[in-house]
Amino acid sequence: MTSPKAYAGRLASDKVFDLVTVVYAKELPYLEIQAKSIEQYVPLEQISSIIVIINDDIPNHSIDPSWYGTARHKLIIKNYKELDVNIQLDGWNSQQLCKLLATNHATSTWSMILDAKTWFVRSFNAGMVLDQGKIKRHFTEPSDFFSGEQTFIEQLYGISFKSTVRCGVPFYIHNKTCKDLLKSIENFVDFFQKNVKNPHNVTEFLLYIGFLIHNDITDTLYSDGYEFSDINVADWQYNEFDQLLTEARNDIRVITFSLNSVAYVELSDEQINDWLEFLKDRHLINDLVSTRNKLNTLYN
Repeated sequence: MTSPKAYAGRLASDKVFDLVTVVYAKELPYLEIQAKSIEQYVPLEQISSIIVIINDDIPNHSIDPSWYGTARHKLIIKNYKELDVNIQLDGWNSQQLCKLLATNHATSTWSMILDAKTWFVRSFNAGMVLDQGKIKRHFTEPSDFFSGEQTFIEQLYGISFKSTVRCGVPFYIHNKTCKDLLKSIENFVDFFQKNVKNPHNVTEFLLYIGFLIHNDITDTLYSDGYEFSDINVADWQYNEFDQLLTEARNDIRVITFSLNSVAYVELSDEQINDWLEFLKDRHLINDLVSTRNKLNTLYN
């Protein structure tokens, strides 16, 4: 098993990634912890910018650059109204569109797409996920859960989702390719806003993957396999929380960890305390009580 430290210095080129997070007003406590995790565990020389899109009607100064410590000079804050398009969606639908549009402000090769609750818990290095310029990402069979979305995209592009780059955050988007996607569909924003809803329910990552398949460039940009892992505790996985937290504590391959709000409210006091102790041990929080008070207002 290769440790994260073994990858230090493996990648010679710098500014490989733009980090992208779309955040809602109530998620600012998430974002503050994420900011600390970026400063703590992501090499600044490999980050071109940290792009935060506020998907809400709050001022940009609601985000304190000091949260990012030594990474603060990398921070670019944009409100969704500053993306030069007329976004008429809300909730998860607008979040998806903002993730794609954020690449217009990216300057590096790749954007690492994060949710506000996605936090680094160990040292990250670009060499962990890049192999000769390709992102190492498991290919998976299509999920029946997204069958409607897949069918629409298959018909749109005349393709077949025999296998796909695994979705989920962190998700690595090739910036030039995503910009090409945005240009390839006339009135892209209108197209997405129409089809993200029923009956097609298009999702941002599946549309991007469909564009890759259509242009036969999946294997040019991605290679199957991923030596390191991320844990995203979904709403239906709260019964697996203890196991997943133990894995995050002990498995040096786990680089990021996130906890769904629905899963959080199902946890016992003891489990929440264990989780907060883990975050403190990872140097992401200082005080358990104040952090829990902040997160309780968010999760409940």
